[in-house]
Amino acid sequence: MKRFGIRRQVALLTLIPSLIMVVSLEAFFLYSRSSDLDQGLLERGKLIAHQLASSSEYGVFSNNQAFLQNIANGVLHQPDVRGLVILDSASETLISAGKFSGSLNNMNEAVNLPAPLRSSAESLWIYQPIISAQVALDESDNKPDIQQIGAVIVEMSRLRTEGLKTRMLRVTVIVTALFLVFSLYLVSFASRGITSPIRKLSKAMRAIGAGNLDTRISLQTHVDELDTLAQGLNKMTAQLQHEHEEIRTINAELEQRVIQRTAQLESANADLESFSYSVSHDLRAPLRAIDGFVAILREEYASKLDEEGLRLFNVVGDNARKMGQLIDDILAFSRASRGELLLTRIDMNALVRQVWQELEPQRAGRAIEFRLADLPAAGGDLAAMRQVLQNLLDNAIKFTCERELAVIEVDGHTDGEENIYSIRDNGAGFDMAYIDKLFGLFLRLHGMDEFKGTGVGLAIVRRFIMKQGGRVWAKGKPGEGATFWFTLPLVDAYNEKKELENGERRGG
Repeated sequence: MKRFGIRRQVALLTLIPSLIMVVSLEAFFLYSRSSDLDQGLLERGKLIAHQLASSSEYGVFSNNQAFLQNIANGVLHQPDVRGLVILDSASETLISAGKFSGSLNNMNEAVNLPAPLRSSAESLWIYQPIISAQVALDESDNKPDIQQIGAVIVEMSRLRTEGLKTRMLRVTVIVTALFLVFSLYLVSFASRGITSPIRKLSKAMRAIGAGNLDTRISLQTHVDELDTLAQGLNKMTAQLQHEHEEIRTINAELEQRVIQRTAQLESANADLESFSYSVSHDLRAPLRAIDGFVAILREEYASKLDEEGLRLFNVVGDNARKMGQLIDDILAFSRASRGELLLTRIDMNALVRQVWQELEPQRAGRAIEFRLADLPAAGGDLAAMRQVLQNLLDNAIKFTCERELAVIEVDGHTDGEENIYSIRDNGAGFDMAYIDKLFGLFLRLHGMDEFKGTGVGLAIVRRFIMKQGGRVWAKGKPGEGATFWFTLPLVDAYNEKKELENGERRGG
């Protein structure tokens, strides 16, 4: 749709109503004047016909054609008279003068018309009877004897009248054109005082929108509303500039704080790395030594120890191994907290099969029915998801150990902008009253004597899923099993996130 500037719109809004009004008035004027000219021609024709009929009474009565011809010649000198015919009582032509365009054979029809008028595009015929009134000799009869002794037909030409109409139309068109030109000039001159300041306002607003908050508007108009608008915009720009400076100052402070926090975080990560190294090396060595010496003592002095002594050696060895497993889990949780994810497309079906195959030692000798549905692909970190599935499937195997036939199901579907996956088992389950502790670090809902573990696996699951933008939750019932759900973004959504992060890295 074509768009117009405000100046042109003001001109159109001003000129169009004026043009409609002028054209309407001039059309009414032309119609009225045209009707007046037609009516004037008709009235003059009637008057001429009436005078001609009165003057021709004697000539028709006496059949004096010379007399009638003189009268007819005099009438032809009247304006717009094109021709005339004088008829007797038998509708026979006595005199035909001028350029009478009618056919004399049709005169009887014309004379006998009830209406005294016939009109065509070029002329106007006016019929007038010739009446003779004779006074009766009988005094008792005071009514004159009135009879029609003939008729006259006067043909009035429309040429002069149509010419006047044409000239009047031309003058009207010229006056209208002059009026439009003059009005356009006045509207253009008058609108300049409004449109010019508005253009300045528009230009200033574009500059302000582009971020040039130093822009100020200075108008010198006689329109109070525009001056008020300019003052308001100047105040708004000054306020925006002030707030922009405040935001810039706050951003600078925030950037400085971010730098400080980043330095502190880097220092904390360095300390965590040092702690992890210490845990990995300094604590493992004593544990390995304890476990090794206990094994030596058990082998060399087993014959000298009673049953209780052997049991205590086994307790020491088992606790050393549990301590080693706890250290491994702590390190895994630490890596889950600070490790950077590598975004990629994950074939969840293949990954579940691989993890299930890797858990073959844990399910050796067990009767387990494993059900794997067709899972949608997802976006995420392959190593993190391998750890998530390993922890969840290992828990399912562990907590169904008391079932003669364990059933473990893995399912998944797409819901809106995310994929939802679930792992269900028919194992020991848990009490929903303790759901808040389920994903806590070192928190266990079952005793160590029931099921082995350190209480770190589900905490790692939640940490990895949340880092990938997903959610994790569970539902269970004691003795009936448990179901764990987690979500991951769709592949397309994850690709968009990856492109955005890569773009931010390039921009930074």
